[in-house]
Amino acid sequence: PNAAVDVRNITTIGTNATIKSNADARINLSGLASIGGALSISNNTNCTIDLTALSQTGALSIVDNADSTISRLFNLERADSIHLRGNIDT
Repeated sequence: PNAAVDVRNITTIGTNATIKSNADARINLSGLASIGGALSISNNTNCTIDLTALSQTGALSIVDNADSTISRLFNLERADSIHLRGNIDT
């Protein structure tokens, strides 16, 4: 990834959050712990997305992220629903 989006100081988002249609980017949301609404991550290509601190969100949708790496969600305690599609490293 070439570009960097460093927003690791954000800890809470009160409503929905979307990460969509990025290419060749490193997206650092490593401090984000809580999202009050839904989280959608879609159509990103060759990106790394760090969500290691995420512990709660509404609906979680991670779909169609070609050649992208999304951090494991070890701290996720609550999600209203989860929809995953694509290559997932377990």
